[in-house]
This record gives sequence, C-alpha cells and structure tokens, in this order.
Amino acid sequence: MNEIIKSEFHDIVIELTGWDEPNNGRVLHVCNLIVNGRVENEKYFEGWNKLDEKLDRITLDSPDKKFVFIPAESGGFLIEAQTLNKVKLPYKRISTVTFIGNYFSKNLLVLVHTDEIILYNLGNGISTRINFSKGNIRWSEINDKDELLITYDDKQSGGQLTEAFDYKTIDTNKE
Repeated sequence: MNEIIKSEFHDIVIELTGWDEPNNGRVLHVCNLIVNGRVENEKYFEGWNKLDEKLDRITLDSPDKKFVFIPAESGGFLIEAQTLNKVKLPYKRISTVTFIGNYFSKNLLVLVHTDEIILYNLGNGISTRINFSKGNIRWSEINDKDELLITYDDKQSGGQLTEAFDYKTIDTNKE
C-alpha cells in the first residue's frame, strides 16, 4: 500500500507511489497529487511529479488554511486553497540533497535546508534567502521574540549550537 500524506483542511492528498534516483545520490519520491479526488500531476508538476526525499518534518497546511505546501524537488510550491492556483516558490538546485523540512510562522513559509533558510512571505510573495556558512543547519524556528533560531553543526567546535537572528535585518538575498 502506498503512503498517503493529507492536508488537514482540504481535499488535497500526496500519494507516495515509489522512488526514483535520476543520478547517483539524488533520491526522490515519486507521487500522485490528488486534488478533490482527481490526480492532478500534469497541472501542478508539469511532468516531474517528484518530491524531496526527506518528508518527516513537513507541514502541509498554513495555520490560516489558505495554503497547502507541496515539497516538490527544486524548491516546492504552494497551492492556494480557495482558487487551487499553483504558487511557485524560489528555485533550489538539487533540493532533495539539502531539504530538511518546512513550517509556517505568522505570515511566513519557512523552508529549512542544510545550507540556507528561505522565508516566503505569504502576504506579498517576496522570498528572502538566508545563506548560512557557519555549519550545516539542523533546524530552525521563530521564537516569541520574533527571532529566527538556527540550530547547526558548528564547524569550529564540532558541536551543535543554536543562535538567534533578527531575520528582518539579517544580511539576505531578496527575490
């Protein structure tokens, strides 16, 4: 039986149907995206219905129930729940190698990769990339002080550290 990942609020289902390894080490899930009972792979994936390998830390639904995140390879996309329109997210080359997971915080979709964090503003569609060179990112979260906490493997000490950043003023690349 295939594994199923469901939206909590909408009739949107990801059915994992198998695996693909298009080249050495790039392991991807093959899936069907089922929207309102219909397989909609061509509409949303445009012929490449593949997902990033790590799916254990994904959050599909935005808290306001307006968006559903699909962890497609190369950056993923959102489905706007009311119109069912696809919202493209920033391109991330070979994302299956670096993608750790995602979460929603306030009006942001946060995409966590080992080398960067991508903040996508759900209100205005502006993406902010936070490149991170201190070590491999393990996870992040936004705390009550509205700081971005990044837990990472520190290159200097070899241990794991967590640092707080003001993500609104940190040196970033906006798209």
